[in-house]
Amino acid sequence: MKKLSLISVFLILSLVLVTGCEKQDSDNAVPSNPDDDSMMDDDSMMDDSTVDKTIILSAENFKFVMDGQDNPELVVNKGDRIIIEFSSTDGLHDFVIDELGVATEKVNTGDTTYFEFVADKAGSFEYYCSIGSHRANGMEGKFIVK
Repeated sequence: MKKLSLISVFLILSLVLVTGCEKQDSDNAVPSNPDDDSMMDDDSMMDDSTVDKTIILSAENFKFVMDGQDNPELVVNKGDRIIIEFSSTDGLHDFVIDELGVATEKVNTGDTTYFEFVADKAGSFEYYCSIGSHRANGMEGKFIVK
């Protein structure tokens, strides 16, 4: 089952990358807005038929980082199919959301893992790293499902 899941993620990511490359030329005319708070709404990162949000998140001691922001608030819509691309730039880490049944594999420096799920419950949930005392040292954030 795990191999099938990894194959599915690989196929989905390949489709997302191909779709993103085809659409990139029309997107280049509009500059990105670094102050835009809409998380991961870049159409070039998703295929609407399979994935609604792709969250690219890295970990280091003792924080999660996305687009230069530490422990970002992650916002998605209920029913969205989410892919989390999770990597470690420093140390051993994972990404966990207990209430949604989300738990990535543990990754070490330089490694990346992918996790796919459907955000099926509305609410505000805490995500965190379950390794040692990482959570107690501030490695946590909010995952909001509207």
